Amino acid sequence: MPTRRLLLGAGLGLVATAAAPRLLKSPPPASPAAPTGGKVCHVAPGGSDEAGDGSFGRPFASLPRAYAAAEPGDTILMRGGTYGLGGPSGWLLVGHGGRPGRPVRIESLPGETPVIDGSGMRPPTGRNLAWASRRQAGGFPLALWDAPHVELRGLTVCNGPMGGIHVNGTHDGLLVERCVTRDNGWLNDEHGVGLGLYGVGQANTVRNCDSHGNRGGGPAATGGNADGFQIALLESTGTVVSGNRSWRNGDDGFDFFVTSPREDDRSVTGYLVDGNWSFENGCHADGTLNAGGDGVGFKLGGRRQGSRARYGGHTVTRCLAWCNKVAGFDDNGYNGGTEPHTVFNNTAFNNGCNTDRALGEPGFAYIFQHHARTRLCNNIAFATEPRNEVRIRLAYESHNARNRTPWNSFAPVLSFDASDFASLDDREARGPRKPDGALPATAFLRPSAASRLGGRGTGTGLPAHIRYDGAYPDLGAIQTI
Repeated sequence: MPTRRLLLGAGLGLVATAAAPRLLKSPPPASPAAPTGGKVCHVAPGGSDEAGDGSFGRPFASLPRAYAAAEPGDTILMRGGTYGLGGPSGWLLVGHGGRPGRPVRIESLPGETPVIDGSGMRPPTGRNLAWASRRQAGGFPLALWDAPHVELRGLTVCNGPMGGIHVNGTHDGLLVERCVTRDNGWLNDEHGVGLGLYGVGQANTVRNCDSHGNRGGGPAATGGNADGFQIALLESTGTVVSGNRSWRNGDDGFDFFVTSPREDDRSVTGYLVDGNWSFENGCHADGTLNAGGDGVGFKLGGRRQGSRARYGGHTVTRCLAWCNKVAGFDDNGYNGGTEPHTVFNNTAFNNGCNTDRALGEPGFAYIFQHHARTRLCNNIAFATEPRNEVRIRLAYESHNARNRTPWNSFAPVLSFDASDFASLDDREARGPRKPDGALPATAFLRPSAASRLGGRGTGTGLPAHIRYDGAYPDLGAIQTI
């Protein structure tokens, strides 16, 4: 059957591949300093792992070579340009790492964009042979294993056979910031995760990153494991996922699940998922629907085959989900094990409106039906098309609003429409980030000056990081402060 494009315009442009920079004889004044006591090491496409010494004038050619020489407190600066990888495996950073307060920082040189490109890799095609391990990166351009207190900033990882960045083992204190993972997943018909975090990691943070165009490869690709961000940590606390964008991935925008086989193991204590945007997932890079992917903006749980662990307990706040194939937010607790979520001040817009009924896809703004202590408050479900469904079977819910059909009781009844938003045009939201890496300023889905959504929320149980003016918070993801 013919595919259909999503309602809202063209997607974000792909990051241009940069040419290798000319090596300079003296470092630029903008080079950041390493933490006290640490040294700075340089990597460049024109460098040499054999003849280089890591200085600005004689940089290394590869990140693993620089990482092997790094000590706690050191900074590795990567020059802009394309690092084209070949052979059966990508770059593996394994062992040592930093210490609390003295991380190993891996950063782009200010004003430049290093692109780690896996299009030339040739990993084995046998089942499970291209997965990352402590011995090889496999089909991932960049893999970290047992690498605690490492910070990645300003890197682009693209065209990986199995995915983009893969983090596993034990990795406390990980920070991934201002990174882009795009167009990964061509080795088989299913796999292509942009950024994946697995294993055990205390105080991990993923902030201000973009992930898009990740998919499975081949003419019959399903993209069933091609999420923008996939986080499946075990027995980990302090996980923060904030300020990220995920769009046009073959499966889901954000997918949080567990794999532990231990029954009732408290595998996670919940992530803080705050201020992220997820749109047009379950689609191909050109915006047409992917029949094989789930297409959920925020999938907040789930057990993989053989797992008996408990999961969830996430705090989900100030997130936007729009034009995803099937649903905006889903607790995904169909196999049991769900812990209660806290879901405050989110906005779902036009999710599921472009699905084809012949595919059996129902289309929902919110699905929460697997724990009675889940709390949903101050959320908005808005659509310009007739389908704007909410399925809440187990959860405490109050002060939520849906246009056309009421969600929760307001007295008097709260009616609202497009005029209550400053804009329904998402072009600014797709645009460049601010210089500090923050999401772009936009009027999209922001309450208008006279919006009936203002001051209609509840402060009871409101997470402390949500600030608001007036007696009561606004509904939705964006407060009119």
